[in-house]
Amino acid sequence: MKKIFMCIVFMSFVSVVAVGQDVKICDDGAEWPPYMYYERVNGEINTQNIIGAVKELFDEAFMRSDLTYSVELIPWKRCMAEVENFDKTQNYEVFSNGGYSPQRTELYWPSIPLYVTHRGVFYSEKKYPQGPPITTKADVVDYKICGVLGYDYADILEWGDNITIYQGAKSNDAVLQQIDKGRCDIMITSMEPIYGAVAIGKYTIPEGIRSFPMPGLTVSTFHFWVSKKSPRAFELVTRLNTAIMEVIYTQDYTRIFTKYLPDVPHLYE
Repeated sequence: MKKIFMCIVFMSFVSVVAVGQDVKICDDGAEWPPYMYYERVNGEINTQNIIGAVKELFDEAFMRSDLTYSVELIPWKRCMAEVENFDKTQNYEVFSNGGYSPQRTELYWPSIPLYVTHRGVFYSEKKYPQGPPITTKADVVDYKICGVLGYDYADILEWGDNITIYQGAKSNDAVLQQIDKGRCDIMITSMEPIYGAVAIGKYTIPEGIRSFPMPGLTVSTFHFWVSKKSPRAFELVTRLNTAIMEVIYTQDYTRIFTKYLPDVPHLYE
C-alpha cells in the first residue's frame, strides 16, 4: 500500500511539474525560414517577434496540451549543447527544427515529424556551367563540400570513403558566399529554408549560384528534440505529440503550412 501511495504521489508531482513549468525551447540564431524566424516590418527585423510555420504549429499544439512555452534563437551549437546538458544548465529543455539522425537519438527524444524538406546541391555555374555531374551519392567525394558549424551531416559522411565537410561557416548564406568565391565546390542542404530566407529578404543568393535536387535521396524529416536529461522528457514528448496530431487531424496543420509554403506539398495533406 505504501509503495502504491508513493507511486501515485510521484505521478501527480510529475504531472504538476509538466503542466506548471514553462517549456523553454531554443532554435538557430541564424533563423530557419519559413519555419522559425524573426518578423520583418517594412524591411526591418523585429527581434521581439518570432514567426513561422513551426512557431504557429507550436502555438496551436501548446494551447491544446495545457503547457506554456517560450522560444529563443541562439547559436545552433550552443542550443544543442544546452539541451543536451539540461540537468546542469536548467535552461533550454527542447530544441526545434532538428533533422533526424540516429546519433541524435542517443541524447534527445524526437517528436513525430513536423515537416519534410528536399535536399539539394548548391553550386556555382561559373565553375560548373552545366552543373556538377553528380548522379549518385558516391560522386560527392570528388568535390569540396562546405557546411554550417554545428549542423548534422552524419549521413552524408556515410555516402563514401574520404568525404569531408568543411564546417567553418556560421550560416547557409556564408556557405553560398564561399561557393561564389570559389572556396567551396558545393553545399548539400535542405532547399526550402534557403529559398525561404530569400523570400523574406534575409539575404540574396549570389548571381550564378544554382541548385538541383540531390539524386538518390528521400525527403528529410524535421522534429523537435527533448533532452534525455529532463525528468519530464517522456511526458513532454507524449503530450506534445498528441497535441500535434490533433492539430493535424483538425486540418489546422494544412492551413498553417500552406500560409508559409503555398507551392510546396505538405507532409500531412
